[in-house]
Amino acid sequence: MQLGNRRARDLDTEKYHELSERARRLKAKGFTTTEIADELNVQPDTVLWLLMKEHVREKPAGLYDFHIDWSQIGSNPKCLTLAGYMLAEIARSALESKEFEESEVVVGVEPSGIPLALLVADELERPMAVIRPRRHVNKEGAAPGAICLNFSKVEGRRALIVDDVVNTGETLREVVQSLRESNSRPVGILTLVDKKARETIDGVPVKTLIKAVPIGTS
Repeated sequence: MQLGNRRARDLDTEKYHELSERARRLKAKGFTTTEIADELNVQPDTVLWLLMKEHVREKPAGLYDFHIDWSQIGSNPKCLTLAGYMLAEIARSALESKEFEESEVVVGVEPSGIPLALLVADELERPMAVIRPRRHVNKEGAAPGAICLNFSKVEGRRALIVDDVVNTGETLREVVQSLRESNSRPVGILTLVDKKARETIDGVPVKTLIKAVPIGTS
Protein backbone atom coordinates (compact mmCIF):
# COMPACT_ATOMS: atom_id res chain seq x y z
CA MET A 1 0.00 0.00 0.00
CA GLN A 2 2.82 2.40 0.89
CA LEU A 3 4.56 1.60 -2.41
CA GLY A 4 1.37 2.31 -4.29
CA ASN A 5 0.88 5.62 -2.48
CA ARG A 6 4.50 6.61 -3.16
CA ARG A 7 4.12 5.80 -6.87
CA ALA A 8 0.92 7.85 -7.01
CA ARG A 9 2.72 10.81 -5.41
CA ASP A 10 5.62 10.45 -7.87
CA LEU A 11 3.21 10.44 -10.83
CA ASP A 12 1.36 13.44 -9.40
CA THR A 13 4.63 15.38 -9.03
CA GLU A 14 5.74 14.43 -12.55
CA LYS A 15 2.43 15.58 -14.03
CA TYR A 16 2.59 18.83 -12.05
CA HIS A 17 6.04 19.65 -13.44
CA GLU A 18 4.94 18.78 -17.00
CA LEU A 19 1.81 20.94 -16.85
CA SER A 20 3.61 23.75 -15.05
CA GLU A 21 6.27 23.89 -17.75
CA ARG A 22 3.66 23.90 -20.52
CA ALA A 23 1.72 26.66 -18.75
CA ARG A 24 4.87 28.79 -18.43
CA ARG A 25 5.73 28.34 -22.11
CA LEU A 26 2.25 29.42 -23.15
CA LYS A 27 2.37 32.38 -20.77
CA ALA A 28 5.69 33.45 -22.32
CA LYS A 29 4.02 33.40 -25.75
CA GLY A 30 1.40 35.87 -24.54
CA PHE A 31 -1.48 33.49 -23.82
CA THR A 32 -3.99 34.68 -21.23
CA THR A 33 -4.89 32.57 -18.21
CA THR A 34 -8.14 31.53 -19.86
CA GLU A 35 -6.41 30.62 -23.12
CA ILE A 36 -3.86 28.51 -21.23
CA ALA A 37 -6.72 26.79 -19.40
CA ASP A 38 -8.34 25.94 -22.74
CA GLU A 39 -5.06 24.59 -24.13
CA LEU A 40 -4.35 22.39 -21.09
CA ASN A 41 -7.99 21.38 -20.48
CA VAL A 42 -7.90 22.63 -16.90
CA GLN A 43 -9.69 25.38 -14.99
CA PRO A 44 -8.29 28.95 -14.83
CA ASP A 45 -7.67 28.61 -11.07
CA THR A 46 -5.52 25.57 -11.81
CA VAL A 47 -3.46 27.59 -14.29
CA LEU A 48 -2.75 30.21 -11.63
CA TRP A 49 -1.61 27.44 -9.31
CA LEU A 50 0.61 25.91 -12.01
CA LEU A 51 2.26 29.29 -12.59
CA MET A 52 3.20 29.70 -8.93
CA LYS A 53 6.83 29.38 -7.95
CA GLU A 54 7.95 25.96 -6.73
CA HIS A 55 8.28 26.96 -3.07
CA VAL A 56 4.68 28.26 -2.89
CA ARG A 57 2.94 25.58 -4.91
CA GLU A 58 0.79 24.38 -1.99
CA LYS A 59 -2.58 23.71 -3.54
CA PRO A 60 -5.25 26.17 -2.28
CA ALA A 61 -7.89 24.63 -0.02
CA GLY A 62 -10.94 23.51 -1.96
CA LEU A 63 -9.21 23.55 -5.34
CA TYR A 64 -9.59 20.35 -7.33
CA ASP A 65 -9.43 19.70 -11.02
CA PHE A 66 -8.96 17.01 -13.65
CA HIS A 67 -6.36 17.28 -16.38
CA ILE A 68 -7.87 15.72 -19.51
CA ASP A 69 -5.30 14.40 -21.97
CA TRP A 70 -7.00 13.02 -25.08
CA SER A 71 -3.91 13.25 -27.29
CA GLN A 72 -3.93 9.48 -27.88
CA ILE A 73 -7.25 9.98 -29.64
CA GLY A 74 -6.46 13.28 -31.31
CA SER A 75 -3.12 12.14 -32.72
CA ASN A 76 -4.51 8.94 -34.26
CA PRO A 77 -6.78 9.51 -37.30
CA LYS A 78 -8.63 6.22 -36.83
CA CYS A 79 -9.29 6.87 -33.14
CA LEU A 80 -10.34 10.44 -33.87
CA THR A 81 -12.71 9.26 -36.57
CA LEU A 82 -14.30 6.74 -34.22
CA ALA A 83 -14.69 9.41 -31.54
CA GLY A 84 -16.47 11.65 -34.04
CA TYR A 85 -18.78 8.86 -35.09
CA MET A 86 -19.58 8.05 -31.46
CA LEU A 87 -20.52 11.68 -30.85
CA ALA A 88 -22.75 11.60 -33.92
CA GLU A 89 -24.46 8.48 -32.57
CA ILE A 90 -25.04 10.22 -29.24
CA ALA A 91 -26.64 13.09 -31.16
CA ARG A 92 -28.94 10.65 -32.97
CA SER A 93 -29.98 9.06 -29.67
CA ALA A 94 -30.64 12.47 -28.13
CA LEU A 95 -32.76 13.36 -31.14
CA GLU A 96 -34.79 10.15 -30.82
CA SER A 97 -35.37 10.81 -27.11
CA LYS A 98 -36.35 14.39 -27.98
CA GLU A 99 -33.56 15.82 -25.80
CA PHE A 100 -32.11 17.45 -28.94
CA GLU A 101 -34.03 19.09 -31.76
CA GLU A 102 -33.10 18.42 -35.36
CA SER A 103 -30.01 20.44 -36.26
CA GLU A 104 -29.37 22.28 -39.52
CA VAL A 105 -25.68 23.07 -39.03
CA VAL A 106 -22.86 21.61 -36.92
CA VAL A 107 -20.71 24.25 -35.22
CA GLY A 108 -17.15 23.42 -34.19
CA VAL A 109 -15.59 25.46 -31.39
CA GLU A 110 -12.10 26.63 -32.31
CA PRO A 111 -9.55 25.14 -31.95
CA SER A 112 -9.99 21.58 -30.64
CA GLY A 113 -13.65 21.18 -31.46
CA ILE A 114 -13.08 21.62 -35.19
CA PRO A 115 -11.87 18.10 -36.16
CA LEU A 116 -14.62 16.52 -34.07
CA ALA A 117 -17.25 18.80 -35.60
CA LEU A 118 -16.04 17.93 -39.09
CA LEU A 119 -16.55 14.22 -38.40
CA VAL A 120 -19.93 14.75 -36.75
CA ALA A 121 -21.09 16.94 -39.65
CA ASP A 122 -19.97 14.32 -42.16
CA GLU A 123 -21.77 11.52 -40.33
CA LEU A 124 -24.97 13.53 -39.83
CA GLU A 125 -24.76 14.97 -43.38
CA ARG A 126 -24.95 18.57 -42.19
CA PRO A 127 -23.00 21.67 -43.23
CA MET A 128 -20.27 22.76 -40.83
CA ALA A 129 -19.57 26.15 -39.29
CA VAL A 130 -16.68 27.27 -37.09
CA ILE A 131 -16.91 29.69 -34.19
CA ARG A 132 -14.05 31.43 -32.44
CA PRO A 133 -14.86 32.23 -28.79
CA ARG A 134 -14.79 35.96 -28.06
CA ARG A 135 -11.82 35.64 -25.72
CA HIS A 136 -9.75 34.28 -28.62
CA VAL A 137 -10.66 36.94 -31.17
CA ASN A 138 -8.23 39.59 -29.93
CA LYS A 139 -6.93 41.01 -26.69
CA GLU A 140 -9.40 43.90 -26.74
CA GLY A 141 -12.32 41.50 -26.97
CA ALA A 142 -14.22 42.17 -30.19
CA ALA A 143 -16.29 40.69 -32.98
CA PRO A 144 -19.71 39.72 -31.64
CA GLY A 145 -20.55 36.30 -33.05
CA ALA A 146 -16.99 35.53 -34.14
CA ILE A 147 -18.26 33.14 -36.83
CA CYS A 148 -15.53 32.16 -39.30
CA LEU A 149 -16.66 33.35 -42.73
CA ASN A 150 -14.94 30.58 -44.72
CA PHE A 151 -17.41 27.97 -43.46
CA SER A 152 -21.18 27.54 -43.50
CA LYS A 153 -23.46 30.30 -42.23
CA VAL A 154 -25.38 29.89 -38.97
CA GLU A 155 -27.98 32.65 -39.34
CA GLY A 156 -31.53 31.34 -39.15
CA ARG A 157 -30.36 27.77 -38.50
CA ARG A 158 -30.64 25.34 -35.60
CA ALA A 159 -27.09 24.65 -34.44
CA LEU A 160 -25.46 21.59 -32.91
CA ILE A 161 -22.30 22.70 -31.04
CA VAL A 162 -19.25 20.40 -30.82
CA ASP A 163 -16.24 20.86 -28.52
CA ASP A 164 -13.65 18.60 -26.91
CA VAL A 165 -13.69 19.24 -23.14
CA VAL A 166 -16.01 21.26 -20.91
CA ASN A 167 -14.04 22.87 -18.08
CA THR A 168 -15.89 25.72 -16.34
CA GLY A 169 -18.47 25.96 -19.12
CA GLU A 170 -17.75 29.65 -19.74
CA THR A 171 -16.42 29.11 -23.27
CA LEU A 172 -19.52 27.20 -24.34
CA ARG A 173 -21.75 29.76 -22.62
CA GLU A 174 -20.08 32.44 -24.76
CA VAL A 175 -20.56 30.29 -27.85
CA VAL A 176 -24.27 29.84 -27.12
CA GLN A 177 -24.72 33.58 -26.61
CA SER A 178 -22.77 34.41 -29.78
CA LEU A 179 -24.89 32.04 -31.85
CA ARG A 180 -28.09 33.54 -30.48
CA GLU A 181 -26.79 37.03 -31.30
CA SER A 182 -26.21 35.74 -34.85
CA ASN A 183 -29.86 34.69 -35.12
CA SER A 184 -29.01 31.00 -34.73
CA ARG A 185 -30.73 28.69 -32.26
CA PRO A 186 -28.44 26.21 -30.41
CA VAL A 187 -30.28 22.90 -29.95
CA GLY A 188 -27.55 20.73 -28.41
CA ILE A 189 -23.95 20.51 -27.25
CA LEU A 190 -21.68 17.49 -27.84
CA THR A 191 -18.34 17.01 -26.07
CA LEU A 192 -15.82 14.25 -25.45
CA VAL A 193 -15.52 15.01 -21.73
CA ASP A 194 -17.57 17.10 -19.30
CA LYS A 195 -15.69 17.80 -16.07
CA LYS A 196 -18.80 19.05 -14.24
CA ALA A 197 -21.37 16.48 -15.45
CA ARG A 198 -23.78 19.19 -16.56
CA GLU A 199 -27.21 18.57 -18.02
CA THR A 200 -27.45 21.97 -19.73
CA ILE A 201 -25.39 25.10 -20.43
CA ASP A 202 -27.40 28.31 -20.67
CA GLY A 203 -30.51 26.25 -21.36
CA VAL A 204 -28.93 24.09 -24.11
CA PRO A 205 -28.80 20.32 -23.41
CA VAL A 206 -25.35 18.77 -23.12
CA LYS A 207 -24.38 15.24 -24.14
CA THR A 208 -20.91 13.81 -23.65
CA LEU A 209 -18.96 10.60 -24.11
CA ILE A 210 -17.42 10.80 -20.63
CA LYS A 211 -18.62 12.56 -17.50
CA ALA A 212 -15.94 13.25 -14.87
CA VAL A 213 -17.78 13.13 -11.56
CA PRO A 214 -15.77 14.17 -8.45
CA ILE A 215 -16.47 12.14 -5.30
CA GLY A 216 -15.68 13.10 -1.74
CA THR A 217 -14.47 16.63 -2.51
CA SER A 218 -16.59 18.46 0.06
